[in-house]
Amino acid sequence: MNNSVIYRPELIVFDLDSTIYEYLPCRKAAEKRFFDYAYSEIGIKPRISKHLYTAARINVKNRIQGASSHERYLYFIEYLRLAGKKSNALFIEEPFSLYWTSYFENMYILPGFEEFVTKARLSNIATALVTNMTSEIQYRKILYLQIDHLFDYLITSQET
Repeated sequence: MNNSVIYRPELIVFDLDSTIYEYLPCRKAAEKRFFDYAYSEIGIKPRISKHLYTAARINVKNRIQGASSHERYLYFIEYLRLAGKKSNALFIEEPFSLYWTSYFENMYILPGFEEFVTKARLSNIATALVTNMTSEIQYRKILYLQIDHLFDYLITSQET
């Protein structure tokens, strides 16, 4: 006779990136858009641009901890430094917008996710979305995917 008891959880915690949607294809599309932009604006070929961007990203992450280490503005600023270019506000702002537009255009909710969360909530199981990036971008993703109604709690690492 099996005496084990199955307990229903009180809370299910989700991460946003690579749990609700596939992060990598979005990031790759956004980075490609940035590399194309850098080539058209300052003449750095995409292959070289990729190396500069990767180095910029690593430098920022080594210098800054927490949510701000994911800030694309900082990546683009560091990219210009590594490329030996002067500061250029337009070069920082335009690719930021292009990057995230391309990123969002490639975001799709993974199959079955909404149904799973809806069943959990109908079973009186609380749901939380905990994520580790800047609040601004994560809230934009949540609104773009139209999933804000699925969670009882939304927490970004920037808040903590």
